[in-house]
Amino acid sequence: MGRSVIRSLSVAARESRNVVEVLSSRGLLGHTSNREKIVEAAKSPMKVYCGFDPTADSLHLGNYLGLVALKWFQVCGHEVFCLIGGSTARIGDPSGKSGERPIMSAQSIERNSIRIEQSIKRILGRSVKVVNNLDWVGNLSFLDFLDTIGRNSRVGSMLNRESVRSRLESPTGLSFAEFSYQLLQAYDYAHLHETYGVTLQIGGSDQLGNMQAGVDLAKKLKPEGETLHTLTFPLLTTADGKKYGKTERGAVWLEADRLSPYSFYQYLIQAQDADVTNLLRKLTMLPEESISKAQEELLEAPFSAQRLLAETLTRDLHGEDGLASSLRATDVLKPGSRLDRSQISAELLLSLTSDLPVVTVKRKVLLEISLKSVLLMLKLGKRSGLEQLLRDGHGYINNERLEAGDRRISEDDLLEGQVMLVGAGKKKKGLVRVKDEPGPQ
Repeated sequence: MGRSVIRSLSVAARESRNVVEVLSSRGLLGHTSNREKIVEAAKSPMKVYCGFDPTADSLHLGNYLGLVALKWFQVCGHEVFCLIGGSTARIGDPSGKSGERPIMSAQSIERNSIRIEQSIKRILGRSVKVVNNLDWVGNLSFLDFLDTIGRNSRVGSMLNRESVRSRLESPTGLSFAEFSYQLLQAYDYAHLHETYGVTLQIGGSDQLGNMQAGVDLAKKLKPEGETLHTLTFPLLTTADGKKYGKTERGAVWLEADRLSPYSFYQYLIQAQDADVTNLLRKLTMLPEESISKAQEELLEAPFSAQRLLAETLTRDLHGEDGLASSLRATDVLKPGSRLDRSQISAELLLSLTSDLPVVTVKRKVLLEISLKSVLLMLKLGKRSGLEQLLRDGHGYINNERLEAGDRRISEDDLLEGQVMLVGAGKKKKGLVRVKDEPGPQ
C-alpha cells in the first residue's frame, strides 16, 4: 500500500473513528476482554502487540490477518509491536493441533526468525517494533521460571482452557512442554507491559486462553499496575466455515520464494463469490465504498471483485513488479494464450518453476530429441495419446503451435538459451530448463 494512501487512511481514521470501530466494521473484531474499556483506552495512543512463532521461514495468509489488524492500529495513531517466538517455537502451541509439533533445531528457528522479521518490516514499515521472546526467556532458569511464572499460575485455570482440554481428551495427549506454552506466552505479555508499556494483546480467536493467561499473570506480578486488555480477530474461513488459506500444496505463503506471486494471485482470483467481499474487507485496506461497489458489480461483471482482491493483495505483498509479473504469467499460461515467444521472457518462465511441471535436460541431449520426448518427460500425456495429439497439430513450443506432426528441438526454441515452454494442447503446459555441462558437449 502506497504511503499516500496510508497517510490519508490515517487522517480519516483518527478524525472520524476509533480503531475498535474500524476493526469491527472490517470483520476483524472477535472477543474482547472489555470492549468499552478498550474503546476508551484507544482514544489515546496505545501500545499493542501480536505474536508470531517462527515455525516456518515465511508467514502465511492466516498470519496476515494479524498484520492487517496491526496496520489499522498504526493508521489510527497507535504504536505496534510484533513478537517473534524464538523460544516458544521450540515448544509449539497446542492450540488447534491434534498432536505435538515436530522439534525444530535452534538454527532453523533463528533462520526463520530473521526472515519473518524482514517480512514484517516490509509489510508494516520501519515504525514497527519487532522483539523476540528468546531475549528474555532464553536466559530464564527453570527455578526462576517456577518462582516467577509457575508460582503465580493456577493449574485449575490452565486445565480449563479449550486448547488444553481438547488435547487431554485426544489419543496423543499433551506433553508437559506444550502444557507450559501458555505460561511462556503469558510471560511475554507481562514482560512487554513491564518493559515497553504494552497494554493490549491481539491475536486469533484460538489464542484467547493464552492471552487471558497473560493478563492474569501480569496482574499478579504487578497488582497495582495498569489494566491490560485482549482483543481477538476471527480466523480466516470460507462462507461454509472451512479454514481459508490452504492449497493442495499447503499454506498460502507470503514470501515469493515459497509461493510465487503468480500462484498467490491465482489462489485469490479463484475465491468464491460468497467469500470475496469478506476477504476484501478483512485482508485489504480498501475503502468500504470500493468494496461495496465491487460486490454490486459481481452480478454484471463476474470475477471483477476477485480481480480486485487478487491485484490489491499481490501488489501489497509483492509490489508493482510482482503484480506485473503475475498478470504477465496469467496471460502466458491461460489456455489458448495467443502470446508468442516474442512476448515471453526467459526470466518470466524461470519464475514459474514452482507452478508448472519442470524437467531439466542436458543441452546436448535436448537437441537430439523431439517435442514428443519432452512431453513424455514432463508426463503431460501417454505416448499414444501424444502421438495423436501431435499429428492433429496440437503441440506447442513457447505458445507457438506446430501445424502437424513432431519435430526435434532446436537451439532456436530456447529463450535466451535457457528455457522453453511446451504444451500438449491448450491447457497442459510445462517447462524445460537446460543444463550446461563443463567441457565439450
